[in-house]
Formats: sequence, structure tokens, C-alpha cells
Amino acid sequence: MFRKFKGVFVERRTSSLYREKLNFMKLRIKYIIAFILTALMPIAVLGYLSYSSAKKALKEQAIEDLVVTAEAKEGHLYSFMEVNKGRALDFSSDGLIRDYAGILQKSATGSSRHRRIQKSLNTHLKRNKKSLDKSIQLIDVIGIDGKVIASTDTGRIGTDESLHECFIQGRNDVCWHDVHVSANTADSKKLLQIAVSAPLTDKQTGDLLGVIVNYYHASILTKILSGEFQVELGAPSGMAGRRKTYDIYLVNSDRLLITPSRFSGGVLTQKVETFPVIASASGKEVGCIYKNFLGNEVIGASMHIPARGWTLLVEISTDEAFSSVPKMRNRV
Repeated sequence: MFRKFKGVFVERRTSSLYREKLNFMKLRIKYIIAFILTALMPIAVLGYLSYSSAKKALKEQAIEDLVVTAEAKEGHLYSFMEVNKGRALDFSSDGLIRDYAGILQKSATGSSRHRRIQKSLNTHLKRNKKSLDKSIQLIDVIGIDGKVIASTDTGRIGTDESLHECFIQGRNDVCWHDVHVSANTADSKKLLQIAVSAPLTDKQTGDLLGVIVNYYHASILTKILSGEFQVELGAPSGMAGRRKTYDIYLVNSDRLLITPSRFSGGVLTQKVETFPVIASASGKEVGCIYKNFLGNEVIGASMHIPARGWTLLVEISTDEAFSSVPKMRNRV
């Protein structure tokens, strides 16, 4: 009986120890799970905060990069405008042009003297002035009555420019004019031009004799924005590093494209009424995320050019700008 009792006692004791061990293991697993969950919570929060912070920093950096690019291109435009205003002013101070312009308006149209002076002035404009700047497409000298009296394109002589802003504004000061459709009768098809005009005055009296106008093909603006212009001048590169959806273009005060967008060549036909263009009307410059004129979400920066009421826009799609975000999120 004793042995049997002892055996039962040992068996019960063994069973009790097993249950205690099993309970201990269960309790330890619970503690481990609780510890892991407790540890993972701050890690998850930290990971989310790191991801959000990195995404925000990426957005801010993208905007800053576009703002820097926009400011640089704005500087190129202003430099180009000032250089060409200086060129027009230089031409307007040419003694020969001033003397001949005065003679042409005093001599009888069609007389031998008038024809001789006109021919000499046309040749002077073509050989000695237009040749100084390869980007000049055409030079007109407009008389006091608003009619072209001399030109590098003789087909322009006699054209009435009295209602054109080049003549109206050019009588008072050196002016840079907006992109417009060329009225050059010698062109087989209409071209887009920009013009710079300056007053011509008598050397002795200072009286107004007329206006001299230098015309440039509007594509020069596109070349400046794209970097092609600086390459033509000898720079080793100008368009390297461009992204797939990178876009840069100009919009005038009527909210029309005056340089082609990467996604639309509709110069003077494509309407652009996006947030930066509307803000630019009140002189504001922005850098943010918005919808472009195609309705696609982009991140962009704008510059306001008050001299002409233009808006310069530099944009890139948010998908491309934030293409690294999904990878970053997955790593987190």
C-alpha cells in the first residue's frame, strides 16, 4: 500500500510540475508578445513620422529646386530684354539713320533724291546694323506719320504701322513689345515676332522724326528658356538633366501661351488659367502643388515679369517628382 501510495504521490507531483511549467511557458509567451507589441508601437510611430518628414522634405526640396530654376530663367529673360533695348537705343542714336530719316520725310516721295537716300538707308540698316545681331529678323524705320520709310525688307516700305503699339509707344521711349503675329508682307506665312522700338529724334532740335523697330522671331524666347540659346553661344550644355515631364513656358497678360509648352504648341491660342497665372495678375509668385492647364497635378514655381505682365512657369508632374516616395515608404 505504501509503495502504491508513493507511486500515486510521485505521479501527481510530476503532473503538477508539468502544469506549472506549461503555465509558465504560456505566461512567458504572453509577456514576449506584449513586449514585442509595446516595442513595435513606437517603432511604427517613428517610422511613420520619418516617412512623413522625408516626404515633406522631398516636396520642399522639389519646390526650392524649381524656384531656383525659375529665378535663373527669369534672369536670362531680363538680361535678353535689356540687351535688346540697349541695341535699339544704340540704333536710334546712329547719326546716319537720323539724318536720312529727316531727309526722307522732307523730300518728295518718288524723287530721285528720295529714292537714292532711301536705298542708301536700306543698305545701311542691312549691312551695318542687322549684321551686328544674328537674332534680328527685321529692322524698320517708321516715319512721323506711322508709315515705314526704310527697312531691311524693301517690301515693307509704305506699310502703315500708325496703329501698332511698336509705333505708338516707341515714339516716347525704348519699349519691349509682346509676342504678336508678323504683318511682314514678304513672309509666305505668318510668323510670331517680338519687337523692340525706340524714338528717332533730330540731332539738332531733338524733334521726333519717327521710330526704329527691331524685330526678333519669338522662338528666341523658347531657346532662352530651354537653354538652346546658350548652347548656340558656345556653352557646353543647356538642356542636360531634364526630366520626362519637366516643362517651362511663358504666359502673357491675356493668359495665353507665348512660348510652347512641352505638352502644347498652341502659342497665342492655348489658354492658361491656372493658380500661378491668376496669382501673377496681382504680382504674386508661388511655389506649390496645383493642376496645370491640362488638369494634371504638378509641382511648380512661377515668376512674375511686370515689364510685360508675363508669367514664367516651371513645372514637373508630382508622379515624377515623388517617384522615390513609394520605395522610401516600403523601406520604412
